[in-house]
Amino acid sequence: ISVPAGMARMPLHWFFFYTTLGSAIWTAFLAGAGYALKEAYEDIGKWLDPVSYVVVAAIIGVYIYRVVTITRNQRRAAELKATRTAEADLAGEVKTESDAD
Repeated sequence: ISVPAGMARMPLHWFFFYTTLGSAIWTAFLAGAGYALKEAYEDIGKWLDPVSYVVVAAIIGVYIYRVVTITRNQRRAAELKATRTAEADLAGEVKTESDAD
């Protein structure tokens, strides 16, 4: 939330206000849900545990995918830069040799 607010140049006092308001609403919702579901906590836990494992596995999978693709993209960028540098060096050497004639 803070990054888009900063990019939009939101005034700090409005950022604090909306952050506090949103946190209060979210906390009230969670507290209300906990109060309403107090009797069914065990039943919900039995259903929610497998879902939690799937969500965590998905997050780990996305993280590993990003690490692999970012590393691969960085390696490709480095190879491309080295190739361009080598080509520029060769072009400079050819120019220098033709200038000497």
